[in-house]
Amino acid sequence: MPFITQGKTNWKFLLIVAILATIVGGGILLYVAKQQIPINQSPEIKKLEKKIEQNNMEEIIEKEDTCKDMQDSDKRDECYFKLALDTENEYYCKRLNSWYGLISSRNCFGCLAASKNNLSLCSENEFCPQYVFLQNTELCSDIEIDMITRCRSCYLDDLTGSSCKLEDSKIDRKEECIKNFAIETEDFELCKKIDGKKTGSLRFCQEELAIKLNMSDECASSYCINKIAINTNNAELCESEDCILTLALSSNNPSLCQKFSGSELEKCYQKFGLEIGKKGNCELCDEITNAISKRYCMLEVTIVTEDYKSCEGLDINIEDLFKKYTDEEFGFSFYYPIDDKIETSEDKIFIKRGIEGWTDITIEKKQIEGKYLFDYFYPAGPVPPPWTSYIYYDESIKKYVKYAYHVDEGSEQSFENDMNFWREVTNREAAVKDGKQVETEMPPSGHILMEPGFYTVSNLSVFGQGVRFGHYNIACLYPNRFLYISVELTGTSVNILDAFTKTIVRIDQNIENKRLRKVLIEEFFSRQPYLLY
Repeated sequence: MPFITQGKTNWKFLLIVAILATIVGGGILLYVAKQQIPINQSPEIKKLEKKIEQNNMEEIIEKEDTCKDMQDSDKRDECYFKLALDTENEYYCKRLNSWYGLISSRNCFGCLAASKNNLSLCSENEFCPQYVFLQNTELCSDIEIDMITRCRSCYLDDLTGSSCKLEDSKIDRKEECIKNFAIETEDFELCKKIDGKKTGSLRFCQEELAIKLNMSDECASSYCINKIAINTNNAELCESEDCILTLALSSNNPSLCQKFSGSELEKCYQKFGLEIGKKGNCELCDEITNAISKRYCMLEVTIVTEDYKSCEGLDINIEDLFKKYTDEEFGFSFYYPIDDKIETSEDKIFIKRGIEGWTDITIEKKQIEGKYLFDYFYPAGPVPPPWTSYIYYDESIKKYVKYAYHVDEGSEQSFENDMNFWREVTNREAAVKDGKQVETEMPPSGHILMEPGFYTVSNLSVFGQGVRFGHYNIACLYPNRFLYISVELTGTSVNILDAFTKTIVRIDQNIENKRLRKVLIEEFFSRQPYLLY
């Protein structure tokens, strides 16, 4: 449109131009005002100014840094950690040398993140988002959490102190409160916020809600899935043998064990039979269709019933699975599996498994000249001074007793005192053995009374003892004859040792067949892998 038409001013054109200029100019001024950018300055210059401002801030902090000249790195880190908490300034967190540990930049950023409600500070601290949420959520607001206070109490003061425990208890209570609300409202997202980066069954809220709603897809562990499988009676969901076994028992259906194969299948059948057998009812065993389960059920009935009941229809004769060995000279007998082998020396008997070179159990014969059996040994666990013990037949109460000196872990002074006591006792007993010293009077000073751990089928007293490289039982045959029955630490289990020890009898004792059958069943069970014994 021409500005001048036929010698006259075109006012309509001028008006349009003025309006457009006002709109464009106003928009520019409004943008500049919002960005706080001077009219003659670009946005790139503003970004540069922010960077300069940040650098200036770091320079100021550098000048005011009271920790940097500390020579001890641990004390310097502690100083920076305290400054960060006092000023809530993350710049000090960057100056910590360690990323992991209590006094670390990782924990430092985590403390400030929660206080500032700033997830960007969490970095690689997996628990940080959880703490940010717990401190800043409006849920369960009556339980106040202050992560700065907690960090001071737990990281700078004492992780096991009362202040730290108090702050942690607040976190636990708030977690529990929110968890209950999440489960009540069936809110998985809320659960995930308080569970944080915990894994598996530690995701308490998510797991509990999944079980409540029977939603296996939301489970984080096999425990959760198995619980839902049991709740819904769905064996297909089961991820463990115990889950299958629970469903098999609840439905009286051992065929569910067929989810397994090989040894796992047989183990499931065995356990099914044992659980039914615990009820002590042969008729229930008769109702079982699987032969393996029925056999173990009937064997278990003999063990659990007071009169050692034998079920009719048992398809094995337990006595046929064992051999009897008798030592006429020392006066005792015992029973061992038919596949094991016996080797003897002057004072020892070795019961060896079918595996070549593997000693299952060793029996050492001990005959004493005096009134008591003295022993010393190193117990299992950390290296303490040895323990000492006396075993003898107490005529006044007509039974065998054991007095043992137990060493408690303590200070170096206590250790030295215990060693001195041990030397005094063992030196005295060495002199007794050489005939240079009269026997120690019973009960011995400094020792405590211990009852037998169990009794054999013929009521022989047995005292058990765990030692550094194994375990042994002492069976009391006569007041002057004892048997040490031992296993190596890396070999036979204590269950097998105890079950075998129970079969020992004196040759002058008569044992009822049903009592003998019971201990043979227990020995048979002890040799079966993965059973409940």
